[in-house]
Amino acid sequence: MAGTRFHPATVDMHDFRRTIEAAGAVYDRPREDSGEVVRFRIGNAFGLVTKRKDGTLTFVGAAKPMVSRLLAADAPPPVRRVAEVRTITLRAEEHQHGRAILADATEAQVYTDGSCEYRGLGKGGWAAVIRAGFDTVEIYGGAARTTVNRMELIAAIAALELLPATCAVRLFTDSQYLRKGIKKWIIGWKANGWMTIAREPVKNEELWRRLDGLREGRKVTWKWVKGHRGNVGNERADALARQGRLSIDATKGEAA
Repeated sequence: MAGTRFHPATVDMHDFRRTIEAAGAVYDRPREDSGEVVRFRIGNAFGLVTKRKDGTLTFVGAAKPMVSRLLAADAPPPVRRVAEVRTITLRAEEHQHGRAILADATEAQVYTDGSCEYRGLGKGGWAAVIRAGFDTVEIYGGAARTTVNRMELIAAIAALELLPATCAVRLFTDSQYLRKGIKKWIIGWKANGWMTIAREPVKNEELWRRLDGLREGRKVTWKWVKGHRGNVGNERADALARQGRLSIDATKGEAA
């Protein structure tokens, strides 16, 4: 189905949402990793807005007449019509800014990843890519002496700490340690006083406790994605985690 393409400076996406909502639009969940930013239905008509790699917005189906109606009804100078489809990348110390951007998020899609030089102690990095509405907030950080499993946990913790407690989250990870740990293993650990079935202390207990507390009272769906297989969100999180690792000075960084 052919679409109509616009430069993002041409269409204010908040105005577009108000236009389709006034027409009775019902939102569907955008398809993952396809560039979709809005998917909706008006009666039996289907509409879609996608963001291409070059930043342009393509309006498909019912979205085409709706954006034409919006632009025909209200066309101030282009400089005033800036689509708020934005991506911001933040270091660990800048997270407060990300929290402000995501303060009103009701649904979010999150990709997390961890990176480490060695399986034992070494320089490591973590990252999360958070997509909520038209905003993407990317966060990353690292530590001088850590493990890849700790980095995976910290990435998930940092992402949930940035999002409101009322926000429904779909979190994608390529770490079975993280996914199986939070969905299955943690049940036995807590029942056994944070001991494994081998009666040994649970590794990274303080991080598991912190993550467990963050998911309480909120809807979090934990999804596994195979790493390094072209998944856009996972690949971006992986790149940022490596960036976090490489930014650490081993002589000055702290253990994590």
